[in-house]
Amino acid sequence: MENFDLFRVKGSEISENQAGKNKGEPGPKEEANSKEEANSKEEANFSRGSKGIGHPGRSNTNPLECKSCADIKIGELMTRNVVIAHEDALLEEIFALFEKHSYHTLPILNSEKKLVGIIDQDIVLEILLLSHIPRAKHTHLAAVRSLGVHAKDIMITHPMTITPDSSLTYAADLMMKHRFDRVCITEDEKLVGIISKRDIVKEVSKRRALEKG
Repeated sequence: MENFDLFRVKGSEISENQAGKNKGEPGPKEEANSKEEANSKEEANFSRGSKGIGHPGRSNTNPLECKSCADIKIGELMTRNVVIAHEDALLEEIFALFEKHSYHTLPILNSEKKLVGIIDQDIVLEILLLSHIPRAKHTHLAAVRSLGVHAKDIMITHPMTITPDSSLTYAADLMMKHRFDRVCITEDEKLVGIISKRDIVKEVSKRRALEKG
């Protein structure tokens, strides 16, 4: 209470001494009132200007949005016949798979058919073009990978995965956030499928067409 009273006294002194000198300049109370009026006008203008648009970020306000996509489970869309490689595969085999298939990510399995890692195109390019990469990017990990012989020597361990029950919107958010092109789907650590951004875009486009009729 004491601090509030002190602030109120100081405000009164400023109002009487400062605002009295410049009659055209509003005092603290008048300035506050004018700010409130300006904010009210701005809010009113925004409301009028955004009529029919609604609050930004709400899922039911975007005319381009797929309304039924939130109900789709990844298990409905995922590719089940996945091209994979064994962790003991030689690097030449890995390179050949990337040459044959236009994939950005290759899942790596162990002898129990459990997902133990992934290899992406960045890793392959890093190994094949190491001597041409700027020295600033010659990390210890890059050096270790360049000496690798098998898939397990260069793969990314503990890859991020989702389950078949994950929603399409969750998978899309994960891909955009981490800049993944494909995400592996697992059950009990075993690979059951894979989903790509392209798969999601195709499904969303198809659903939107159906919603439009």
